[in-house]
Amino acid sequence: MPELVRTVVVEVDNGARTALVRELRGEPGLLLVGEARGAGDAVQLIERRRPHLALVPLALPGLDALTLARLVRRRALPLFLFLGSGGGGGAASFLRDHGLMVLGGGASPDELRTLLREARERALAPGGLRDEGDRLIAAADEYALRPGQPYLREIAARDQDSVRIVPIEELVSIESDGPVIRLETAGGAVLTLRQRLPEIEQRLDPLRWLRFSKGLLVNRDHITGTRAGDDRAEATLSTGRQVVVSATRVRALRDLLPASLAPGVAPVRDRSTPGG
Repeated sequence: MPELVRTVVVEVDNGARTALVRELRGEPGLLLVGEARGAGDAVQLIERRRPHLALVPLALPGLDALTLARLVRRRALPLFLFLGSGGGGGAASFLRDHGLMVLGGGASPDELRTLLREARERALAPGGLRDEGDRLIAAADEYALRPGQPYLREIAARDQDSVRIVPIEELVSIESDGPVIRLETAGGAVLTLRQRLPEIEQRLDPLRWLRFSKGLLVNRDHITGTRAGDDRAEATLSTGRQVVVSATRVRALRDLLPASLAPGVAPVRDRSTPGG
């Protein structure tokens, strides 16, 4: 018996999701193994059911489908079939140009069936899911580095097995940690996202986000004090964490921080005392 392509559907709108599921149930060679309403549910569903194929809208509340792909653990990443023409910035055309599968808005059932047959061939080919995952992440990396994008207002990241969407101003620091970045929140949580630091940095306001070292960005609004020594400087963050400023960045920090917080000007404030 031919292998069935395990498939999940992600769609916020109940009516659209029901209609899509109805189409899939009539498609030979597919086995529907789950439905999700949003990004958090989708990540958990994909990692739990390990499908070959995920049908995902280009735009979801709070994030785009490429960000969703980054949130899924690499070993569980399925082939994505992107739905609709949303996402902004010519996302659909970009994805098609990079060999990814997109079903445009208003597509006919016949067009859906044609793409589903292609998806089945891709997913079940030897090494197919690995190759498709590599293609997807490479496209996501390139898309993130496009010039002229607006500054981020919020970011979606993993909090262990769940997904959180956090306003940028609530982040204290963003730090590179191998293949992922670690995002420290004002509440002390540490979130993770599989993305390179330069991709995030170009979407941040450079007057608010300061590079402390090659692998560390800090939100200036969460710097509570600094201390300078003979050959280095340290900053204390609103979480109480102390971080080292590389020697090459000390002068830049002096130019960007208020005088009261510039390295070598003010001691680290004691946050346990009034006004600290």
